[in-house]
Amino acid sequence: MDDRNQEIIVSVWCKTYNHAKYIRHALDGFVKQIFSHPYEIIVHDDCSQDGTQDIIGEYQAKYPDLFKVIYQEENKYSQGIKVNLPYMMPLVKGKYLAFCEGDDYWTDEYKLQKQFDAMESHKDCSICIHKVRLVEESGQRTEHSYPDFEMTSRELRIEDYLQLEYGEYKYLAQTSSFFLLSSRYRDFLENKPAYGRLEMGIGDLPLKLYLITLGNMYYLQDEMSCYRTESIGSFTSRYLKNKANYLKTREQLLIMADKFNEHTKQKYKEYMKQYVVHVNLQIAYATGNFRPLLYDKAFQEWRKQTSNLSLLRIWFRIYMPFLDKCFDVLYKITKKYT
Repeated sequence: MDDRNQEIIVSVWCKTYNHAKYIRHALDGFVKQIFSHPYEIIVHDDCSQDGTQDIIGEYQAKYPDLFKVIYQEENKYSQGIKVNLPYMMPLVKGKYLAFCEGDDYWTDEYKLQKQFDAMESHKDCSICIHKVRLVEESGQRTEHSYPDFEMTSRELRIEDYLQLEYGEYKYLAQTSSFFLLSSRYRDFLENKPAYGRLEMGIGDLPLKLYLITLGNMYYLQDEMSCYRTESIGSFTSRYLKNKANYLKTREQLLIMADKFNEHTKQKYKEYMKQYVVHVNLQIAYATGNFRPLLYDKAFQEWRKQTSNLSLLRIWFRIYMPFLDKCFDVLYKITKKYT
């Protein structure tokens, strides 16, 4: 059957920049999808200089009915230009959007079908996510995943989500798992709330907050994609491995939490209070300045709820920093067998 005149149901959203080492893996994951409805693949390349555009062109020539490609002649990111709304969103025809950056990839050929079925069966949901495996830059699998704990497939209300991701600081969903209503994403881009107007490359957390205030989240326990850590130009390499940028991102997260509390009229402040403690701990770890935390009321409350092992780790960093690396090894070994 010729699907070209049928309605597009899902738009795959992919942004690339100098991803020649990885992009075939991502594109193969897109074109191998077994899906009961027509879908399209929208690729935005931000003026790659390493041959990424040539590889994308190969797939575009082979699958002309699937691909819509934007080849930038100048790098927009370096100019501070956000490409989502002016360049990519006008091409979207699908009821749903599925995300995957050019250095990540999908591992399940039924991913779109499973997430489509989940969203169609749970009309109260604004987004569907699933388990994501972390892999090294080389593609070697690690023992870590998002989420990094076992959770059965289920619908999450806003309180469930906030408790896990903010109250307990458990990162639930990486972008390659996102499957959401395209209309809601357009609304987010056009009318970003104050907590969504952040800098330093932070986009997924405010987007999830926005969506969870409009509907529930459906979690699929199936592991269906991989997140490549420390790839060329990745968030990890640009922000998390640079101390100054890392501290700026933490400051942005504190602003996000404060603005979200204002937006929701403090309704979920207890979840965000725990989150702020965790972010301030990250800042303390990075700067080595823990003493202000010791007199913070929210931190005092957090201490009563956390493990002795975590508290001992903080004590080492404050009073015996020269032994911190040794303790870090011991901490990881202990966590592995507990």
